[in-house]
Amino acid sequence: MKFDNIDNKRYTTTEGEEKWHSRSITVVGMILMEHNDETYVILGKRGDASPNEVGKYCMPCGFLDFNETCEEAVVREIYEESGFNVYKATERYNVIHDQMHFPWRINSTPDSEAQNVSMHYALYLNTDVLAYGDVPELPELTIENNAILDEVSEIKWVKIEDLHLYDLAFGHESIIKIYMTERKTHSSLLRGWDVSDH
Repeated sequence: MKFDNIDNKRYTTTEGEEKWHSRSITVVGMILMEHNDETYVILGKRGDASPNEVGKYCMPCGFLDFNETCEEAVVREIYEESGFNVYKATERYNVIHDQMHFPWRINSTPDSEAQNVSMHYALYLNTDVLAYGDVPELPELTIENNAILDEVSEIKWVKIEDLHLYDLAFGHESIIKIYMTERKTHSSLLRGWDVSDH
């Protein structure tokens, strides 16, 4: 058999440590919220400290660090880049679909210079709050938790129908549309499934 792979590179640092240069793992967190019959997604504008795609918008994303799982990494990236606390949100809001424990999509296609392997997670909620007396509203977002200053210059809730108005990085617009299409298809199948027939 013949393969087209290029071996990972091993090198020695000036301190004599042996290191490997290989493909990296990135995590992408899609946070969707239904509010007043509209669906919103969290998007951040990439700041001057971003390594690429500066000025474009994207969902919260970043690299898997040492000593963390992919699930921990995506929760951390979402919090750092938007101030959105995944754990508190699932306790406060009505969960439509929770795909935060295992990726709904994995992209390992080497179609970019970095050739990162991307793990995509999703949390779909609506603003019907679970606590008595709370008013349904979109949660506040903040960039104050950024681990790297000016990695994200702006964070906001964007209506799904307005995605075309933004210059999105990493193909995130098509990824959001794929997820929404899959959710609609899944919901249609469930509505057409009669439990009494089984």
